[in-house]
Amino acid sequence: MESKFKKLKHKNRAHWGIFIILFITFNSLFSCNKFLDVSPKSQIKQDELFTSKQGYIDALTGVYTQMTHRSLYGENLTFGFMDALAQYYEASTYTDHYFYRSTLYDYQDDGVKTRIASIWQNMYNNIANDNNLLAHIDQGKSLLSDLDYKIIKGEALGLRAFMHFDLLRAFGPVYITGKEKSAIPYVTNLSRNVHKILPAKVVADSIIADLREAETLLSVYMQMDKITSPNEDPSDPLLSFRQNHFNYWAVKAVLARVYLYIGDKQKALEAAKEVIENGGFSFVQQADLTTAKTNKNRTFSMEQIFSLYDFDLSTPVDTYFKGAANNAIRLTMTSTVRDQIFEVSAGGSADYRYAYLWETDESTLYPSKLWQEDDNQDKYKYLLPLVTLPEMYYIAAECTPDIPSAVQYLNKVRENRGLEGLPVDLDELKLKEEIFKAYQKEFFLEGQLFFYYKRLDLTHIERSSTTGSEKVFVFPLPDNELQFGDQTNH
Repeated sequence: MESKFKKLKHKNRAHWGIFIILFITFNSLFSCNKFLDVSPKSQIKQDELFTSKQGYIDALTGVYTQMTHRSLYGENLTFGFMDALAQYYEASTYTDHYFYRSTLYDYQDDGVKTRIASIWQNMYNNIANDNNLLAHIDQGKSLLSDLDYKIIKGEALGLRAFMHFDLLRAFGPVYITGKEKSAIPYVTNLSRNVHKILPAKVVADSIIADLREAETLLSVYMQMDKITSPNEDPSDPLLSFRQNHFNYWAVKAVLARVYLYIGDKQKALEAAKEVIENGGFSFVQQADLTTAKTNKNRTFSMEQIFSLYDFDLSTPVDTYFKGAANNAIRLTMTSTVRDQIFEVSAGGSADYRYAYLWETDESTLYPSKLWQEDDNQDKYKYLLPLVTLPEMYYIAAECTPDIPSAVQYLNKVRENRGLEGLPVDLDELKLKEEIFKAYQKEFFLEGQLFFYYKRLDLTHIERSSTTGSEKVFVFPLPDNELQFGDQTNH
């Protein structure tokens, strides 16, 4: 099953423009007991959409569903393009590989340019859909309970901030050296006008403002309904499967991520600690990973603060990993590189991520983090993690001024990955090295490592002969944006 959104595109094709939801085809949005498990059956016209609670839920669900598009988090911004840029895969060794030019950071290559432009256009299209919902939400207060109003508006504001932040991380300058440089538009309304490109700091301030408002609204419901069984019928779709919603703790976690990105370590630490201490999230246990392959909790669902439910996830996963037809598309890693990342020579083979998240197909090693074998086993299928508990510990480790306390944050994750703890008397340089190693091991297939390099403006990128620089870290704006966009700040 899949959801289908028919959108009316702005007639001015010279600029990325605005997509407004014209039709949404849904049956019961939660008929299959998953937040994004939807079946098309009836068409709801735009002027009828915001006349009931269900209409507002439909519009919100449309935003989540569009985020799973393969141009966005369903591939490009997670295990596909972003992880190719992070040099996780062997793609750079095959000149005919689908991601070969990407691994060389050849942003002028036609294929790479198209991929980058699709991220820009589809993200802003979805932000327009989100803004369409926000433009109607206040007038719908009479149709909604106070709880429903605050949850829907809070999630929509949080999603707007989340999507803009990833656009900033991709297309904006290296923040620590160029926060006053031009970055991206921050779009908060539906308009046919070209939106002004703003300095990175202004965009970051707008992201934080949206997150803070979302935090206030979503504080009305801070509970987390754990993902348990797909056969359970949620009594209220807004209050169920909260990990697949941009929930209160997701707001806190993304605030920690944003504050770290802009260099405000004190606020980043405060937000991360609040999630760690009060969010109620737990670590995966080895028993969750040693059962039959069909029951492995490969994405560590209990650790997910915010994840998408991607009903089509098996298509790209099968295409690139299990059963990939040839080396021109297969995303693989040599056992040598894997052993280096997981420090096997120093006891890393005990790491749960090393031991349980890899499979071999015809002598080819590939990651199985997003792959489930049995089509009938959907307890953990389709979950695409975007914000997780370990990141909060890594942020806390990086932002804690006391080194022994910082090491304890790293050790908490290590101990829950089957590894021995690190000595607490590390020096500052060694601590930074261990945080980097932790990112390499943890965020495989999640698209976060490249942004780590960019945030710190690192010149050395593991497994790449290219030196890190703005030419590598800053995606070029699409050609039509350069030609027709408002370049006032350039």
